[in-house]
Parts: sequence; C-alpha cells; structure tokens
Amino acid sequence: MDDGPDDSLLVTTKCELTITETMLYCGFPNLIKYGKWSALVDKMLGKKIVIHGSTHSFWDHASGRVRRLQWKADILTPLRRLLGV
Repeated sequence: MDDGPDDSLLVTTKCELTITETMLYCGFPNLIKYGKWSALVDKMLGKKIVIHGSTHSFWDHASGRVRRLQWKADILTPLRRLLGV
C-alpha cells in the first residue's frame, strides 16, 4: 500500500484464477462455433493464471468518503504467456 498523489491510496493486487468453461464461454464467445470449441480452449481450460493489477482510491476530505475508485489489471500478459505468443 502506497500513498498516491492528491490524497489517494494505491494498492497493488495479485489474483490467481483457474480458467473454467463458463469463463471462456462468457468472456470469449467467439471460441465456440457450431457447438464446437476452438483448439485454443485446450490450451486454456483448467489452467491457472496470475493477474497483477492495482486499485487506486481517491479520498474526498469534504465528504469524508472515497470519491473515485479505479481498478486496473493486466490479463493480456498471462494469457499470452499461457498461449505461447
């Protein structure tokens, strides 16, 4: 956790997840055509990836509340690593 600019707080995050059929179906519907999965699915299904990111919250002293919350995550790098590209 680090202090950021303008009364903000920056927290780095790390999320480990296992890729499921539902995730692929909802996140990448183009991987299924005519009821059949693409060959890419075999490379991803059941595999674990680690996603690094950050959460940045900005504080409003007047109201005593968080005025803005930003979340960033790099999902592309672990997917590229998994697929070998």
